Amino acid sequence: MEPDWKRLSLSSWPTSLPSGGDPAWSGWSKAPGKTSGPFLGEGLETEGLHPWRLKEAVVDVLSRQYTTAGLDLGVLEPLASHDARVVTVGHQLVLAGGAAFFHHKILSAIRVARRLSELWDIPVVPLFWMASEDHDLAEISKVYGCSDAHQWRPMDKEIPHPVGRRSLEGAEEVLAAWMKDGVHARDAEVILSAFQQAQQRNESWAGFTRRLIHAWYGKHGVVALDPDEAAFKRLCLPLWQAEMEGVGVAEALRNSGMDQGPAHVRDNQLFWLDSTRGRVGLVTDGGDGWRAGDLSWSRPSEGWSPWVREAAPNCSPGVLLRPLYQEWLLQSIAVVVGPGEWAYWHQLPAAFAAHGLTFPPLRMRDHALVVPALAREFGWKGELGFLHKEAWERWVLDVWEKPHQRHLEALGRGLERAVAEIAAWGVNESDQMAGASGALGASLDKAWIQWRKKFRNVLRGSRGAEWAAAVEAGLWLCAHNVPQDRFANWHVLAHTLGGVSAEVWSESWLKDVDDGLTPQVWWLEL
Repeated sequence: MEPDWKRLSLSSWPTSLPSGGDPAWSGWSKAPGKTSGPFLGEGLETEGLHPWRLKEAVVDVLSRQYTTAGLDLGVLEPLASHDARVVTVGHQLVLAGGAAFFHHKILSAIRVARRLSELWDIPVVPLFWMASEDHDLAEISKVYGCSDAHQWRPMDKEIPHPVGRRSLEGAEEVLAAWMKDGVHARDAEVILSAFQQAQQRNESWAGFTRRLIHAWYGKHGVVALDPDEAAFKRLCLPLWQAEMEGVGVAEALRNSGMDQGPAHVRDNQLFWLDSTRGRVGLVTDGGDGWRAGDLSWSRPSEGWSPWVREAAPNCSPGVLLRPLYQEWLLQSIAVVVGPGEWAYWHQLPAAFAAHGLTFPPLRMRDHALVVPALAREFGWKGELGFLHKEAWERWVLDVWEKPHQRHLEALGRGLERAVAEIAAWGVNESDQMAGASGALGASLDKAWIQWRKKFRNVLRGSRGAEWAAAVEAGLWLCAHNVPQDRFANWHVLAHTLGGVSAEVWSESWLKDVDDGLTPQVWWLEL
């Protein structure tokens, strides 16, 4: 059955949003323009590679990545056009797609790219930037099913390897358990096929993720780019050299006053990356050199340029350098971001300017909320916000207590009157009764509060099955104090609550692109 998604303004989202949350906010940092962010920036030259050749070099590397994987190169054809632009969206390589907003971001990028392509009559390509160099396993290694959290634990998890380079060993069992825990058979078949193909070609986690993106969204023109690639890094030598020279992102932000912000500003935004140590941040050696764990480098007499040229494949950008690396290669016409990304990207305009890069228009991702039937029947509305477990249970009991509210209030007022009459009569008989009257009032207040708690417990206990269902409904909206789209998996939501494949839900988002530029809240009441 076709889902009846409602489209609301982003101000309807029941949590705070950066620089927005009011109806006047457009959800954009600035409007995208056809010539405001060409795929190829002006003034970008690297080691004899002129700007007009940079795009060709990027496409060549992507072609090699896709050819090595045995994937259809047709998805890259629009990108090779001389007037192509890209709408970029990035994310960690989360297990099985992780939380639903992983898909919300990609679907948003597709909608924006389609609409801009229609308006400008040029190829606009949605490009997924794989955050394959992220080494934070806690962020990417867990996926929720209908009843359990499924955790992937690599054998060498103590070494901070970038997740994209990690072996797939041990992941098959985790995926199999998850696919039995609320995933539609059609979705499970696609995921399992991608995993088996990655295994057969001895691919790492990045290869598996590229296959998933291609299987889920390749038909919608999404290109997956893995930036953990020596050829890409050799195109960006000035970025790495600036960090080694101490005139990179940290210096630019210090001069702009943006060195204090949501993302920590390291003195050097580079990490050293190798197969033995994993990914280790560069810190000062106390002089004019740098060290990364047990490795150290003094400043060469000829400067850092030769070192950077040799070490580029081992250079990995930190969180505040990654956007510059991305935009050096792509010069996106728009970048789709989440609330956290919106905040730290806005630390960076001065760093972009220092490198002669155009700061791209940022577009807040679409949000989505699936409201379980029971939550809707209880009367939950978005303006109530995401209620954590204890707040949700209090709210449910408030709903159940409401029919008795008038009588309970009357009883409470009756108790207050009785205590007041007793106190007045006692004091009239003797001033010595004042203390006893106060103690009686306090005791009755305490007893009344306990009685009310007992009454609420009786309400809960008398509706055991209904109470269990109510608690479950609340956990679909907010679990572990985390809103739905940041923990619940897109595939599990679609099958468990909607009874359909996740592809059905995704396709329904993409049917209408007329308003693709305006961030939406997609609201589905079941």
